[in-house]
Amino acid sequence: MIAVLGDRALGLLPSPDVRGSSYAGVLFAVHESGPPRADLPSLAEAERELTTSMLAATEALAEVGGPLQGHPGRLERVNGALAPGYPARAHRVSALASRLSAALLAADDRGLTASQIATRSVALRTLDSAVRRALVSAHHAIFEPR
Repeated sequence: MIAVLGDRALGLLPSPDVRGSSYAGVLFAVHESGPPRADLPSLAEAERELTTSMLAATEALAEVGGPLQGHPGRLERVNGALAPGYPARAHRVSALASRLSAALLAADDRGLTASQIATRSVALRTLDSAVRRALVSAHHAIFEPR
């Protein structure tokens, strides 16, 4: 979590806080945060890139076909939940990127030809890159002017 205080930003990292036999809470370690990264796309650009990549990957994967893919037991969802105070768009982009991250974990190459694997691989790498950039942009949205 990032707290923006005027011209300063602080990173708050949660960790379990267990004391004694009956107390369980969360302890936040506070760290100075650097300035926002200039090389990141804006939240709007990240959302557009994520949508475009998702559509392209869907088309590519639909063309590949092959046996039923994925194993439900492997669908470990990445927690992209943002703290309160982030813009609604940041919450939306982070949730979509988290769901797509779970879909990427389910990808499996068994039963596919080399050509199908290559096509899928390119589509999934592009989507994975867009997912990562979207998650980072969503978390940095707190720095964008409203």
